[in-house]
Amino acid sequence: MKKHHELVARIVFDDWLKDQLPSAAIRWNDSEAPHPDWYLSINDDEYWVEATTIVPRVRHGRNLILEPSLSASIHDFVDEIEDQAKASGILHGGYVLSCGPMPRRSSYRDRIVAAATRYIRDTAQLDRCEPLVLDVSGEYSVQIQKLSNTRDYLAEMVDLSFVSEAETNQDFSAQLHEMIKRKAKKYAIHSAPTILLLLDGFHIVDGAIWQAASKEVDELEEFEAVFRIKPANPPLLLFSKFDSWPPP
Repeated sequence: MKKHHELVARIVFDDWLKDQLPSAAIRWNDSEAPHPDWYLSINDDEYWVEATTIVPRVRHGRNLILEPSLSASIHDFVDEIEDQAKASGILHGGYVLSCGPMPRRSSYRDRIVAAATRYIRDTAQLDRCEPLVLDVSGEYSVQIQKLSNTRDYLAEMVDLSFVSEAETNQDFSAQLHEMIKRKAKKYAIHSAPTILLLLDGFHIVDGAIWQAASKEVDELEEFEAVFRIKPANPPLLLFSKFDSWPPP
């Protein structure tokens, strides 16, 4: 079963592909092997697709923890909302709930669950919708957004808007370099053209910084194309073996 961030990356990329190539035959097939995540066919061209997320380190009190650790702390919370929406028959489409570290979450948990459930019910018949802020607690906010109407799920994403810009950019560059090098090493032994989708877990890092930081990584050339994926935004091309992608 694919992880939430993998599904989000695929949905955003697939929607963009269909806009770019409205007459093309686009087909996705799951991979049973450890990699890639999917096989993608565009007319007669075959690609491998790998999706992952660039995850920051977050200062939580005196500790610096990886975003997945923070995400795991809210996973059960998001699952509760998702299960309740499914049980009520109102979950139609893909949603992302984002928030920062949530100290004393129990004091406002019920309020956020109720607000998120109302948003899901009110947007059930829409293809996508603008984000809605559900609650604000000090420097942290909680918001939800509908991304598509093609698959039913609720994913969690950590909001890092409370981290300083300088700290975020430094951490981002280090994480991006490490991730691309690790993925390139894994795919270097394969000849299939591979598309790498990098889901943006930083949110506030400008696209120009993504492009500048990626140019410093020689291992990009192991891929057919590399994209930053950010929900509610078109994919950002970071690298391609052609002047543009999809190639003409």
